[in-house]
Amino acid sequence: MIQVTSVNQLKELAYKPNGDFVEFYLYLANGFARSCKRISYRPNEEKQWLIINEIDESYQELLDKSLSKKTRIVEAINKGSFFLSNLP
Repeated sequence: MIQVTSVNQLKELAYKPNGDFVEFYLYLANGFARSCKRISYRPNEEKQWLIINEIDESYQELLDKSLSKKTRIVEAINKGSFFLSNLP
């Protein structure tokens, strides 16, 4: 797994020209649990994030400015607990 160290790195990893989603893990409880998220970043004028939360299959469409307010992703990046899954 590759640790995500910044939101800019997350943007690069989550952007795919064909719109595919990329799998990431947010580690919880000091690594005893994890939450899988499939994320696609769209760097259009709106700078849009599409997120599927695997735990309950919920779906979120967020603008860049809402990522830290409506998810724990930025907090997890800052704590060093957000990772790219390198599984095929």
